[in-house]
Amino acid sequence: MELGFREIKQTMLDSAYHLRSKRPDMVRQELWAVLLAYNLIRRIMTMAATVTGIWPNQLSFSSSSMAVIQYFSSVSIMSPGNIPIHWQHLLDTLVLFKLPARREDRRYPR
Repeated sequence: MELGFREIKQTMLDSAYHLRSKRPDMVRQELWAVLLAYNLIRRIMTMAATVTGIWPNQLSFSSSSMAVIQYFSSVSIMSPGNIPIHWQHLLDTLVLFKLPARREDRRYPR
């Protein structure tokens, strides 16, 4: 769970994105939008990982989020008949963002 919070803070709420609203209800709405986008990206990562038989947490979240954002920004100019082809291409692309295996001897004492 803490890794999810870190991904949200570092990738989705980085220095390029600031909460623009001033009213508490609008800030709450922006935060809900960020959580919804996070869950959407994680769901698509899970779909891509399931097809290849790897765990979803073995995929890079930041690279996957950029690919998903690019896909949804270009979906408005796609022909409706080509959306399934582009969707499959997105899933195939996300599999390429597999993280390297961690070493077993990783120890960082305090």
